[in-house]
Parts: sequence; C-alpha cells; structure tokens
Amino acid sequence: MHKETTLYDDLLEGLNAMRQHLKGETVEVRSETLSRPEKLAKTGEEVKTIRHHLNLSQTELAQKLKMSVKTLQNWEQGRSIPNVHSLMLLRMAQKEPKLFESVANL
Repeated sequence: MHKETTLYDDLLEGLNAMRQHLKGETVEVRSETLSRPEKLAKTGEEVKTIRHHLNLSQTELAQKLKMSVKTLQNWEQGRSIPNVHSLMLLRMAQKEPKLFESVANL
C-alpha cells in the first residue's frame, strides 16, 4: 500500500537528500515530469472583447478593476499583458458579470 505524503514530507525528504548530496553521498531521488500549463496570456483583443461584452468604457472597467485607464489601454493595445490574477478576474467577469459587479463594488 502506497502511503500518501504531505507537502511537508516531500520537502523534508528533499532537504535530507540535499544534505546527503552536500556530504558527497550518492542520493537517489524521485522525479516527476509535469506538463506545461496552458498560457493564460492572450492578446489585448481578449481584454477588449471582455470589456465590450460587459458594455463598459475603458474608464468604467478601469475603475471597477481599481487601476489606471492607461494600464487598461496598454493591455488592449498589446503594449503590456495583464498578470495572471487580473486575467482570471477578467475572464470571471465575462462568465459571471453579476458576480464581477458585486466584487467590483467591495
């Protein structure tokens, strides 16, 4: 039976392996290959599409996101990209506009 490990157990195992390695001992460690997650960053066109879906001006959306209009314009024009949290919030706004409105009014 395989015992389920906790993050603490995994970290402790890694630290012990590192300690052994630093002493010059041969260490066998397990490894896992993870698939690369889908990139969340999209073009500025997605930001603009979401804003239009919400029927908001740049100023209105910027106010709801508590950010400057210039930053929103930079996103829409592709000069910069939103961080992962902002992009997730925008996507949530597109799917759940009423929830977004409630969150924006906090």
